[in-house]
Amino acid sequence: MRWGQVEGPVEKELRADWDLARNFCRRSERSCAPTGPQRMASYRRLIGSSALLLLSAVAPATAAAGNATCAPTLVHHRADGWTISVAHGLQEECGNGTFVVRLRGPKGEEEAFSHRRLGALAELWVEDFDRDGLVEIAVETRQAGVGRAEVAVFAHGPLGWVEKRIVPLAGQPASGYRGGDHFAFVDGALVRRFHTYKPADADCCPTGPERSLGLAYGEGRWVPFEPRPPAPPTQPAPPSSAPPH
Repeated sequence: MRWGQVEGPVEKELRADWDLARNFCRRSERSCAPTGPQRMASYRRLIGSSALLLLSAVAPATAAAGNATCAPTLVHHRADGWTISVAHGLQEECGNGTFVVRLRGPKGEEEAFSHRRLGALAELWVEDFDRDGLVEIAVETRQAGVGRAEVAVFAHGPLGWVEKRIVPLAGQPASGYRGGDHFAFVDGALVRRFHTYKPADADCCPTGPERSLGLAYGEGRWVPFEPRPPAPPTQPAPPSSAPPH
């Protein structure tokens, strides 16, 4: 108690409790707080218990993050009334599983099929790739981190929707390739673009030229793609020199 301060009933009670605890420690001839090696052992036990409590709180959150599911849905509406959608399989992880394509017609017609995937859904195209008057369905999946993307193309036939076999990149089109594809539908063709790498390039920094490949649908392979030149502007027809009737 500081000098000149009057001790009230609360202060008296606290002081009495302190004196009682101090006398008990003296009578038992033992310290009320561990010292020396015992003190260090107590600190270690306290730190260990705190670490276990922290890990027990973090571990469930980490496990939940590792098994996180995602449910992207891509939808394409056609002018003829058909709607095509694609989504991951129910409660699947983002990076691996299946995707399910569903078709619904203007009169309630329904079709569906599924396909294995490596990566998450990224894009959907419903186009007539082979120009036969019937549409095909293309689905892009993309792997997180590595930058790899793939496209699966499906055509309708007597057995339903069947995947079109596409030859993997090989030879000159694959030289300098390390992923990083970007797909688009350009000038009636499915096109993939990626930057090429020189042998000394790090994975982060390609210094080679960008390469554009188009899907030759009938051959089922990727070939160099050249965009169509723009159509020349139409000229107005010259006035007729024939005399009026």
